[in-house]
Amino acid sequence: MTAEELLTTILNAGGRIIPDPGRPRLGVPTGLKPFVAEHRLALRRLVLARLGQGSESDAQDPAVLSRLLSMPLDEFALGGQLLEVRVPYLTQTLWFVPGEADADRLTLEGISRGRIWTARELADLLSCAGLTPDQVRAVALAKIELGGDVVEIRHQ
Repeated sequence: MTAEELLTTILNAGGRIIPDPGRPRLGVPTGLKPFVAEHRLALRRLVLARLGQGSESDAQDPAVLSRLLSMPLDEFALGGQLLEVRVPYLTQTLWFVPGEADADRLTLEGISRGRIWTARELADLLSCAGLTPDQVRAVALAKIELGGDVVEIRHQ
């Protein structure tokens, strides 16, 4: 069953899309909950697209992409946008999120905390002058492998 088919099944069985501006979500009938885990991220994208709050095509829109890439991290932290990012050296995607509450929500969806970078963690990493791309890669790989979060960065 595809995510689209599952969403249709959920809605036909009495489930509903909850258009909460702060945390839009899908109310799923109990009997269908076991099927949600396999399609959680795709269902999230479908729900957001139906609510007009984003879609996979946003990442293809040059204006949206340009605005996100040029946004300072402090503005990103206030913006509420969650970004799923693919990097060439990882098989899994990374998530850039405004804050810890967003990271917590993604971990509840089954995404490892090691794949999630908060704006603060990104700012801390970028504050280390002179880091090479290989060093940034090593930090990202360690974070994923250990499933952790960045607690402190000390400058030498």
